[in-house]
Amino acid sequence: MSVYAAKCPCCGRDIGFEEGAEECTCIFCGAKLLTSALSKELVRSDEHEKAPEKAPEKEPEEAPETAPVPKEKAEEAEKHPELTPEEIAQELDRKVEFKAELHRVVRQIDELREKRSVYKAQIKSSGISIGVGAGLIAAAPLLMLFFYDREKGFTGGMTTWAIAAGVVGLVVLAIGIARRRDARNGQNKLEATIRDKKDKRDILIGRLNKINKKLHIHHDQ
Repeated sequence: MSVYAAKCPCCGRDIGFEEGAEECTCIFCGAKLLTSALSKELVRSDEHEKAPEKAPEKEPEEAPETAPVPKEKAEEAEKHPELTPEEIAQELDRKVEFKAELHRVVRQIDELREKRSVYKAQIKSSGISIGVGAGLIAAAPLLMLFFYDREKGFTGGMTTWAIAAGVVGLVVLAIGIARRRDARNGQNKLEATIRDKKDKRDILIGRLNKINKKLHIHHDQ
């Protein structure tokens, strides 16, 4: 059923009446009015009633963006992805093996370093032998000049002592030179061995660091 609105000609207020009513009464002043004489306006029609407007649909909320992973961490994750339990066990076994080998190499380096004093002592003693031998060789002609007799000249005893001093000096000098040569060679070999052991030590440390990175360990455990 339709409803109309109009103004009361007596009091001027808005009144309403239903479709088909010939008369209506003003609720404000009580005047009875003919609907046909009123200037009416359709307010509501059941046949053409507007459907209620739909509430605007809410746009789906966007999922909160996760914080971007820093470039360094992303690269680190690519280089060292998460390991399976079996892989972790294998890496731990390798770590134990490398650490044992590292301790063994470090101990060998300490033992080799202790041998340096032995070669230093040999070089020092050989230097003394060389000095003594050179001194005896130089003393041989001096002995002959010191015991020279103007009347008798060079006697057999003087010559014998001088020659003996020279021969002994040559022998001592030769022994000293040979000992120094052997000590130098041994010292060079020792230093080369120490360098090789240090290189092996550095390689083992590098391997342990790589394993720690794979296991995401920031210090040795």
